[in-house]
Amino acid sequence: MKLLSNNQLPIKYKLIEISGICWHGYNLEKIVKLLYENICNYNETICVTFKNPGARFYLLDLYNMEINKLVSKGITMSVVNDLRGVFMKKDSLNENKYFTINVYIRQGDLSKLGMVFEYNIIKYIDKYLTNNEKYKINLISAGTKKQMNKILENFKEFKNINFVLNKPEKEVFVKMVNSDLLIFNSSSFPFTASLYCKGTIIMSKQNKTYGRNYYYKDEIFLDNYILINEKGTKLNHFDNDFIKIFSGL
Repeated sequence: MKLLSNNQLPIKYKLIEISGICWHGYNLEKIVKLLYENICNYNETICVTFKNPGARFYLLDLYNMEINKLVSKGITMSVVNDLRGVFMKKDSLNENKYFTINVYIRQGDLSKLGMVFEYNIIKYIDKYLTNNEKYKINLISAGTKKQMNKILENFKEFKNINFVLNKPEKEVFVKMVNSDLLIFNSSSFPFTASLYCKGTIIMSKQNKTYGRNYYYKDEIFLDNYILINEKGTKLNHFDNDFIKIFSGL
């Protein structure tokens, strides 16, 4: 099965509409069953779409289809590389003077997530950064004044932290893409930036953005991700990864 964009569809094709809001987490077995029920010959093009006009197709849904062998192997990475190419044409990145750690804390409407994940990771990797001045940490967030004050209070013990709070979205997006190490819990904003980032990504294993079908490192289509439990504990299991990350400092 090949994946085609709208402008690649032939003049004649069979349209299949299914109920639902988006592809995210959709039961692939149902899609396969629909295809087999509607294929009259293998030369015709079938377009599967949702009835909802606001339906979206997530990149990780494409990866889900790839690991289930519904689309060509490697297509997800090909799309990522195309997106990176478009991004780099519009936003050139400067080389970091220091090893740059960007930490995104989701607040606003999802302040209930807290910041234990991010705090525990910074606290743990601090031992790798002790007596080293060749790094800086940008702590990025947006929300109410009360939420931002709480972040300032909770992370005041760490040195070399630059608080990037309530700054323009494009500015912080480019900053996250330019990370040597990007850390975040559950948010589609930093996750999108992570797709363009060539540094190391540390994210929550239970990140809902990552989808119900994506749990283990061997299923990640980009090899620069480290998945850690949502509380940021048992970090000693990742010591070899941390040693590798900070070996150049």
